[in-house]
Amino acid sequence: MGAQVLVESSIFENVAVSIPISLESQLFLTLTQLAIVTDLDSDEDGYAVQRNNVFTNSPTEITQAGSLSSVPYTYTLAYLFHVKYKDYMANFWNTGLMLPPASRAS
Repeated sequence: MGAQVLVESSIFENVAVSIPISLESQLFLTLTQLAIVTDLDSDEDGYAVQRNNVFTNSPTEITQAGSLSSVPYTYTLAYLFHVKYKDYMANFWNTGLMLPPASRAS
């Protein structure tokens, strides 16, 4: 129905998946999935604006680039490094080897 989507600072990895057809054989069925798609379930293609994203083995099908530049709510954009390594860094901080930035003494 001509909807618009804004996708930013996101990481897509291995969106296309392979499923074994039979455990005895080496045959695999690859399901083609798309990280971002604008022409899937509507008579009218949608629009997508994507920026600062990482796509690894994750195809997109953006048939129309959007013009969306703002949304009617506020949010804080995460850095890609924080998106990818959030759990890793949390575990590292919990070891006591490093304090989170907010916990550091000035």
